[in-house]
Amino acid sequence: MPLAKPPIAMNSLDDCTLNPDWCAEQTDRLIAFEILQRALRGDTQPVEPGILGDKVALDKGLTYRIIKGIQCKLTTS
Repeated sequence: MPLAKPPIAMNSLDDCTLNPDWCAEQTDRLIAFEILQRALRGDTQPVEPGILGDKVALDKGLTYRIIKGIQCKLTTS
């Protein structure tokens, strides 16, 4: 009996989640979506780094640096 072909997720050659560029795009997309949701709800409270980190699967220190970077860009523009 021939062996079945493994699922796509098990084939590392086709696994897009191993591509750093793809991961960065998805992180940017998730952060932008969270910012959009807050803007549409009129939520002006700061995003807690730990909460945002959980939503985009990053450590809270990285999300804090991203938020601070956005703040700096917005205030200097």
